[in-house]
Amino acid sequence: MKKLLCFSLATLLILSLFAACGEKKEAKLADVTFDSFAVGYGKADITPDPATQVMIQGNNDHVQRLSTGIQEALWANCIAFTDADGTTVLLFGTDLPESNRDNIARIRTELEEKTGVPADHIQINCSHSHSAPCQGYSAIPAVKKSDDNIVAKCVEAGIAALESRKPAKMYTSFARPEGLNFVRHYILKNGLHTGEGLGAIADWDILGHMEAADNLMQLVKFTREGEKDIVLINWQAHPSSPLHDEYYTCFSSQNVGVMRRVLLEKADVESLYILGGAGDVGTESHIAEEIRYASYKDHGTALADVAMEAFADFREAETGSIQFRSQKFDIDGRGYELSAFGFGDFAFVGMPWEAFQTNAMAVKEQSPYYMTFYGALTNDTYGYLPDAFSWTYEMYESSATFVPQGSAEIVEKELLSMLSDCFNESGQTQKEKADGYVMDHTPKWNGYTYKVTAQSEAIPAKSRHYQVTLDLNGSMNTLVVEDQALAEEILRQTTVKLLFNSRNVAVAIDK
Repeated sequence: MKKLLCFSLATLLILSLFAACGEKKEAKLADVTFDSFAVGYGKADITPDPATQVMIQGNNDHVQRLSTGIQEALWANCIAFTDADGTTVLLFGTDLPESNRDNIARIRTELEEKTGVPADHIQINCSHSHSAPCQGYSAIPAVKKSDDNIVAKCVEAGIAALESRKPAKMYTSFARPEGLNFVRHYILKNGLHTGEGLGAIADWDILGHMEAADNLMQLVKFTREGEKDIVLINWQAHPSSPLHDEYYTCFSSQNVGVMRRVLLEKADVESLYILGGAGDVGTESHIAEEIRYASYKDHGTALADVAMEAFADFREAETGSIQFRSQKFDIDGRGYELSAFGFGDFAFVGMPWEAFQTNAMAVKEQSPYYMTFYGALTNDTYGYLPDAFSWTYEMYESSATFVPQGSAEIVEKELLSMLSDCFNESGQTQKEKADGYVMDHTPKWNGYTYKVTAQSEAIPAKSRHYQVTLDLNGSMNTLVVEDQALAEEILRQTTVKLLFNSRNVAVAIDK
């Protein structure tokens, strides 16, 4: 009996040792712990083989473009954040036109299975390149092969980021470059408004942009011993695209890819780009005197130059514990995913639309975190999310959306609530934002000045703004102004100067 008992105990001991060994073998990257905040970086080339003639998506020209070459490689860049408590988040920046739901699900599922990082903690943002592969058409062999490559390479980049984690320090900086992005809404000299932003507008009689662009470029740097620095960049503009030129059928990460390449070559830093609220913002203006860049290469180099200038102003920032929130959100019977996470002085929000700058600015400026990245086209894509301004003036985006009017303001409120929850949970004390981070949006645009040679009455427009009809240099024009008193003041003056701000068309009197 005693021998049998000893044998049984020995067997149990051996089995437990085997079990322990088995558990050790099953340990995953998400289980690796650090004594302090740690960061890792990975990247992978996701450019399809152009010989397969994958369809290229973008430019809204309704022309089927089949790939013939590569002008600027497409990449998936990933940064892994892990705090001292073991919470991990993966943040991707990908050179794709949009977040395809099926591909995102596959990437998240595979990474969760292989690394243990929860699927919803994997955030995938798209640069919205207009010269990148179509996704999701599984019946087309070339597209399916490209999708499989995108998924495999993103998983590869995520694993590399996790494997390369090291204790890190964080620094923040920002810049406000002029002339690198423009709101794609114009007021014409005949009083009409347009948001088409198409080549034909160059031949129209343009008075000016209806809004000033959000020109906040945000930068966060992470340093690790023995490794290249990593810089996160948040910027808002549809990428500049090669339209109907020799690169038209070439894959290209466009100005974003050029910016990253220049930063690596000139500053020896790896970088990850997050697309901000760019639904109504582009890199090109159709006003002749504002056309500064001959190509997307010039524009990407200019973005890199601005970023490198901002490097001189990096300030050390706090990291701390990661707080994460994710919710399935319903609008008009459709389900959407909103995400937010933050640590120390940094926060990120992700949402699946082409958000407009007004709501993105509100989130960045009202966030309790010192610096907040706004990530549009994250984890899925549902078209435009027009702001109140676009609905008021019936811009084309409001007719190309899948959500009802007022949705942008609902999403803005939800994202701010999630940020507040994360911040309060962290127990941090709120800091005052740096000078210049919150923008004064009063009109400052030095527009055109016209003599008023004839006057007429001001009448209410259906938008509750006022229309003033004036004879400007011999041509009858209708201007939209923000209130009746201002309209009447214009009628009393002999000279007016047109100015534009971020929410309403404003007219200032040039006395």
